[in-house]
Amino acid sequence: MLKIFLAILFLTNICFAQQEAASAPTAEEDSFWSNVGNDFISPFVNPTGQKVLLGGFAITSGLLLTREFTVDPLQEDTVKKKPMGAYSKYGDISGQTLPNILYFAGMEAYSFFADDPEAHEFAVVMLKSTLYSSVVTGVLKDVVQEPRPHDENDKTSFPSAHATRAFAFAATVNELHGSSWGIPAYALATAVAYSRMNDNRHYVHDVLAGAAIGASYGISISQRYKNKKSETDFAAIPTGDGLALTFRYSF
Repeated sequence: MLKIFLAILFLTNICFAQQEAASAPTAEEDSFWSNVGNDFISPFVNPTGQKVLLGGFAITSGLLLTREFTVDPLQEDTVKKKPMGAYSKYGDISGQTLPNILYFAGMEAYSFFADDPEAHEFAVVMLKSTLYSSVVTGVLKDVVQEPRPHDENDKTSFPSAHATRAFAFAATVNELHGSSWGIPAYALATAVAYSRMNDNRHYVHDVLAGAAIGASYGISISQRYKNKKSETDFAAIPTGDGLALTFRYSF
């Protein structure tokens, strides 16, 4: 699935790079790789993204320092009671990129049939938020090598990829469509994260770290898109008769 996202991202950015090269061949800041780099580091330079990312990992660190009194008792109680019961399977399904893919496909379809270029842009933002946050989570899994609560031989517990993808989806929806859609999306993401504890697949610090990564990318990449769009929607071009306004978009 990740390879498919990567391929779509590459082709999409190549198209944007070619469009920009045609209008501004010397604009280095609009190149494919500079856009990839800026998107990837966006949570580290965006003020809101920084707060979400650092706050999430601060809470995660606090839980790990008090693990004996917080993480382990909570995990034991959750697994014993299984508050979500059989409904946790829907959290598992939702955390496997399904809402992200449906959003992407829906926006692309709407863009095509309704001739709405902004819907395509929204789809690309969702794609990027999901991809970059998933890459970071995947790298951390390989580096940290924390055993899962149900199987010590499976060392892919930290952070939770389900929570990462779910909160990347929720944060992107909230930023692009407002709280009326964002609140239900965050509720779904929370259910996804809790279902991983309910099923004994992750500890609470796993899902919190994943949520912080996903949300920070969803917020930062969405805000980067909105800021860049607002700056480049209309550019003042000097002409012989004064100023002329022309539409210009870069991503």
